[in-house]
Amino acid sequence: MKPNRPINQSPVDGAAAEKKAKAAAACARYRSRNRGKAAARARDYYSKHREECKAKSRAYHKRNRERYRKLGREWVERNKEKVRERNKTKYRAARKRGNYAYYHRNRDRITAKLRAYYAEHPDEMRAKQRKLNSPERNSGNSVKRRARNRGVPGSHTNEEWKSLCNAFGNRCVCCGSYGNLTRDHVIPLTKQGSSNFISNIQPLCKPCNCSKHNNNSVDYRIHPFTRTGQNVLFS
Repeated sequence: MKPNRPINQSPVDGAAAEKKAKAAAACARYRSRNRGKAAARARDYYSKHREECKAKSRAYHKRNRERYRKLGREWVERNKEKVRERNKTKYRAARKRGNYAYYHRNRDRITAKLRAYYAEHPDEMRAKQRKLNSPERNSGNSVKRRARNRGVPGSHTNEEWKSLCNAFGNRCVCCGSYGNLTRDHVIPLTKQGSSNFISNIQPLCKPCNCSKHNNNSVDYRIHPFTRTGQNVLFS
């Protein structure tokens, strides 16, 4: 039985399409059996026809722009953390270089503008300073800095930290106290396999965090409040 073909397609067009599909399948089989040889031939051809290959690639991408955009969005959705880390590493240095260069070129003008704005909006600026200097924010920044200096991957936001604390009733998962909670890495930053993702963070009070130190990897989240009754600040 002959395969169905589109209504507007002539027998000649159908035969040509079938022949083209068979040739593509044969090429795919050849490449799978001779990967090294095919790769070497491709590199050799590209080195001899670089501009032609680039022009063909640009034309193909232009014809299939929506398809590539869709594939790109799907990849980003599957690799959110990887994209976030790559962007931080890539743009932090560029932003730093650009900001320093701009500031040094316009230092006097920027300083005068900031002083004038501060004089006109003192309450707003004091509120911003209090927010920037809050213990919670500084604690998060300190953790990020220590992880970055040790080359440990990952990061988490203050919102993720608050959600984690709320999940355990804003209590230390080790002793159950309601004191000031600190971020503890289940796998310490000094150990292999550590990360600064929220999945490696548990809320501990300062005494429990200091007693744990860097010597062990105890996940109190599995069985929280195992030391209830010790170091409890409020009942």
